[in-house]
Amino acid sequence: MRIRSLLLACAVFLLLFPSCSRSREVMILSSGKEASVYMFSHSSGIYVEIGEEMMDHLQMISGLADDSLLFELFGQGSFVEVDEKSYEYRMKLLELLCYETDSFSILEALKKFGGDLRKTEFLNTINGLSGSFDDKTLSKLLSNRDRVAEYSLEVVLSKNSSWEDCVDFVNLWADQILR
Repeated sequence: MRIRSLLLACAVFLLLFPSCSRSREVMILSSGKEASVYMFSHSSGIYVEIGEEMMDHLQMISGLADDSLLFELFGQGSFVEVDEKSYEYRMKLLELLCYETDSFSILEALKKFGGDLRKTEFLNTINGLSGSFDDKTLSKLLSNRDRVAEYSLEVVLSKNSSWEDCVDFVNLWADQILR
């Protein structure tokens, strides 16, 4: 009797909260001071930029190293760490791409023009700076994502929250966007 009730409760939970049962793929590029996080569901993609000030704050309240805190916030996935200069140069190149393509975000520019960029020196350069991280994210992004969105964690996350509240909020927030 108890087992049947438990199974029924689990089934109801999964029906009421479908985003919890969906999987998401997480890809993180970090310089130790800043990070770029890409998350993909079946039909959506998110790019989250984490600046130096927010990364310092998260490390302070969590007591964790950047890879551990990013996995706890966004979920397990691939993690690539590069030096600060490479990360900054990569970001400048991606901002230049946005400017040159009249795109309002990096993700929009890559989604719109990524196919054309596949065999160019531009992609070779950012791949060299990111250990082929960008080629892998571009492949995920171009594989039929209906919706893409770009965020800065500094805007989304309150610095007045505890570490546990930050983790809970980011997980709920990402699940809702990736629905």
